[in-house]
Amino acid sequence: MTRIGIVVARPQPAGIETDTSLDAVPLVEALTRRGVQAEMTPWRSRDVDWASFDLLVIRSPWD
Repeated sequence: MTRIGIVVARPQPAGIETDTSLDAVPLVEALTRRGVQAEMTPWRSRDVDWASFDLLVIRSPWD
């Protein structure tokens, strides 16, 4: 299964959408429906294993 990271500014609490995640949420949902493992990945997180992704979508992360 292809794993895609959508690079965002910072993680958001469940149910909270901000300007930087408004387009990322439906994108992750659409990719998931198509059988892709997709998730939002905060660009400043030290916990993200960037090498584990097949593809990273670099947007305009800022915080």
